[in-house]
Amino acid sequence: MIVLSFLASTIVAPAASNVTSEFHVDLPILSSLITTIYIFGYMFGPLILSPLSELYGRRIVFNSANAFFTLSHIGCALAPNVGTFLAFRIISGIGGSVTLSVGGGIVADLFDVHQRGVANALVTTGSVFGPVLGPLIGGIITKYAGWRWIFWALLIACAVLAIAIASFAQETNASVIIRRKTLQLGKETGRQDLQSAYDSEKQPASLDNPWTLLARAIGRPWKMLTHSPLLVILCLMVGLISGLLYILLTTTSTVFQNGYGWPLQTAGLAYLGLGFGSLVGLILFAKTSDLVTLRLAKANNNIIEPEMRIATAFLPALFIPCRLGSPKWESTRLLRRI
Repeated sequence: MIVLSFLASTIVAPAASNVTSEFHVDLPILSSLITTIYIFGYMFGPLILSPLSELYGRRIVFNSANAFFTLSHIGCALAPNVGTFLAFRIISGIGGSVTLSVGGGIVADLFDVHQRGVANALVTTGSVFGPVLGPLIGGIITKYAGWRWIFWALLIACAVLAIAIASFAQETNASVIIRRKTLQLGKETGRQDLQSAYDSEKQPASLDNPWTLLARAIGRPWKMLTHSPLLVILCLMVGLISGLLYILLTTTSTVFQNGYGWPLQTAGLAYLGLGFGSLVGLILFAKTSDLVTLRLAKANNNIIEPEMRIATAFLPALFIPCRLGSPKWESTRLLRRI
């Protein structure tokens, strides 16, 4: 599902001109929005879905978001105008963001701290190949079946996976599992005073209100963002990198189609270099992240701090500026067609 979630963000990129042409829209910015507006959903989705998964469990949130993600493709496929199309793309992004927001929590539930580097690298593989495969698959479908069939194909694939996940996936959030077992035990024994290890005896009475709990859970990410300067810096860095990435993803197809004469169905091949580089980066991260973290922990009385993971990102971050000039070279035809 991670692959499909990220694939959905770029699969329509080669067909952007076809979409605007059918809707009789001639604004260049809308051509980019057709692809990038999906990311607006990715931006707001985690702020809601992640806190809800901590409160109600991973499984129900994951399955509900998957349902929204799957059904939103029907709206995109049947959209009568560009406004409706963009609205359903945002809904699709919100639903698809569950793999990003809740997926990290599932990794934390299932793996120990010293194992999460490799686990996160494996999970992130889907987010690397999804955006790369999207334009290639989207170009082929658009060429032979039309752009609307992009979303019918996504609907079929997402429905199959969503049903499989809903049928076989289990709850992984330990606090939710223990609370449910405590509640069930209380009903079976007739003891309503039973509390789990996650329930505080000194919990304020105001938190007995479910709406208060919900508001507190949703407000927690904003509180973390305003109280942690390091988190602000990381958010800005990730936002900058994501912005640069989607500039490339939304322009590369156009550059290689118009500048180099690549046909629509093969223009997606231009993204394979990005995918290969990302794969190399993931392999290096998987090999070094846990090792570096454990080495730093030894110097900290064997206590692992979350910030220790950042050390692995210092060297790769230096390569980001090297990529900024390449779109200019591509657009001015300084590269030869391979």
